[in-house]
Amino acid sequence: MKTGTQLFILFISLSFAGMILYLMKKNKLREEFSLIWFVLAILIITCAVFAKEIVVFFEFLNPDSAGEILLFVIIISQFIFILLFSVKLSSIKNQNKTFSQEIALLRNRLELIEKNEKK
Repeated sequence: MKTGTQLFILFISLSFAGMILYLMKKNKLREEFSLIWFVLAILIITCAVFAKEIVVFFEFLNPDSAGEILLFVIIISQFIFILLFSVKLSSIKNQNKTFSQEIALLRNRLELIEKNEKK
């Protein structure tokens, strides 16, 4: 990987990490998600800084350049993020179902109490 490309990727990754810290400070990003994004930023920084060493380490993939490995790392991490977000979405869906059922039961009780008070 050329030095200019490494510096560009390093700049983007550090900007990304800074944006994550800013969003955490403003309470716009929850800690559980910020940790995942921060790990991704660190992986990208590592790929940018140690490009030649990573190519040697991932030689079994037969990469032509460190850019291919960086793309591989990003794609795998995105699959992990999608899986984690799917799990979180499923749990939220179950919570919404439970809350809706509880609200319906409470509304029914309230209506019964109001009917009893009118009699």
